[in-house]
Amino acid sequence: MRLGGSYYSPQTVTLSTGSGASVHYTTDNTAPTKNSTLYTVPLVISATTTLRAIAYNPGTQLYSAEASNTYTFNTMPSS
Repeated sequence: MRLGGSYYSPQTVTLSTGSGASVHYTTDNTAPTKNSTLYTVPLVISATTTLRAIAYNPGTQLYSAEASNTYTFNTMPSS
């Protein structure tokens, strides 16, 4: 997951996990569960957002630790 921080332009965020697990995420600052949105393609974040994600392995029924980053967007300073 690309680190959160302050940005001036949209950020593309890629999430990944080990074999057999799926990644689920939220962008409304709620805790993700196996019922949250399934990650399938890179996310483009263009507004202030807290991205929270977990990996879930249905075979073992185990969850990863949660990853969370906040992306803040500022107006480009004038010269």
